Amino acid sequence: SMNRAKLRIADVLRLLFNKKAGISFKKHSFPERVLGNPALKKGPNKGVTIDLNTMVDEYLKEIDFDPETGEPLLKTIKDLNLERYIS
Repeated sequence: SMNRAKLRIADVLRLLFNKKAGISFKKHSFPERVLGNPALKKGPNKGVTIDLNTMVDEYLKEIDFDPETGEPLLKTIKDLNLERYIS
């Protein structure tokens, strides 16, 4: 749908802007507590931990970004007609 395409373009532009500003999606960190370290001892999330590296890699693959660099694939840029925003 058109709204989905707009959101996709906005997401890619945001990540491109962050790249130019020196902000790396791959190097972003979360507090250990958010990732379940240490895991909760009771409740619905008892024993749950999150492997942040796997989660980020899967997300990047899903949005057609390079999981190694965290940058959009050239194909992604071309598909969204955003070539003018890359250097």
